[in-house]
Amino acid sequence: MEGRLVRRCVFVLLLACPTTAWAADTVEPWDAGAFDVDFYVGSDGIGRGHAEAVLGSELMLGYGLINRLSVYAGTTLESTAELNDAAGMIFFGVFGTVLDTRHVDLDLFLDVRAGGSRFGAQQLTPSLELNLDAEPGLAAWGFYLRSGAAFAREDAGAEADLSLALEITIGGYWTVARCHQLLLELDGAYLADDGEDTRAFDLGSVRLGYNVGVTETIELITELSVDLPQAGERVAWGLLAGFILTLPGRCDVARRAAR
Repeated sequence: MEGRLVRRCVFVLLLACPTTAWAADTVEPWDAGAFDVDFYVGSDGIGRGHAEAVLGSELMLGYGLINRLSVYAGTTLESTAELNDAAGMIFFGVFGTVLDTRHVDLDLFLDVRAGGSRFGAQQLTPSLELNLDAEPGLAAWGFYLRSGAAFAREDAGAEADLSLALEITIGGYWTVARCHQLLLELDGAYLADDGEDTRAFDLGSVRLGYNVGVTETIELITELSVDLPQAGERVAWGLLAGFILTLPGRCDVARRAAR
């Protein structure tokens, strides 16, 4: 029973996880030869009691293969507020820029995740991000749209649970000053559970992020989120903090933009 619960937690975590970094941000490939380390810790479900509060962390390592093409790998861990029923996963992926103009960029992603006992829960997510920028290099303000199709599978012995989530994130950013950026996002997902033949739209959360470059190599990430209530739910809050280390360092709000 406990093993089944952990597998289910991982399966839900797979569907709930975005295909890129957890914090509100745009995502662009790193420069050729650049290394990137992202680390976040946070909590969701604050305000709905210990039973629904979740603690989580993510560590991601990235590398710029060539300009406009990067790879990454990492791990995530989530548990309840009582620090039990922990569920973790590993992930890796590749992404690149296929359109790069002064005001319009298009990035494509392919993300693979696995977790649970003997990595019995897996997810494959192709996705895209479209950026509309007032100035090149995220120097002023702009909007972005991120969308993907998350195909998830959970090995449940003789049978396998299959699910599909069509994810979408709409966001905007404002570069207040050099190395200081405010971001606002709204995300949601259309869930299609083949096993139970159900369809549901999850409105998701509103996220407010503030990212600041404190040195040439380190950027601090903070985020406040509000999980929008549905079907009688109570409003829940989320908090996140972390850092991004980029080598070679470059104090630039477009820290991961291909030059």
